[in-house]
Amino acid sequence: MPEPTSTPSAVEAEPWYGARIVPDGPWTRRAACRAPDVDPEWFTTDEDAAGADELIAKAKQVCRGCPVRLWCRIHADETGEYGVYAAETHSERVRRQRAWHQAAADADAAEQVSA
Repeated sequence: MPEPTSTPSAVEAEPWYGARIVPDGPWTRRAACRAPDVDPEWFTTDEDAAGADELIAKAKQVCRGCPVRLWCRIHADETGEYGVYAAETHSERVRRQRAWHQAAADADAAEQVSA
């Protein structure tokens, strides 16, 4: 990725170049993020970029009213793609999934002890 010549403003935050576009399919056609007034860069901004908090907040607001949020979350969990999906950033999804895996491991360990 080329080095930026200046720090981007909140509305010019650098997109993360590894982000993928949500696939075209029956559920994605109903996604709120596909609305014409929604900027796709809100969903693919690098979480560490200058001004990213503002853009991520806009993306999450769109997600909160989305009719296909569950499908979006499943897609993000299955693919591990970077970006805001179902009102979660990549980092938030990773933390949630780690907590789930730890809880499952703890439950397995407790079951083995009691058996």
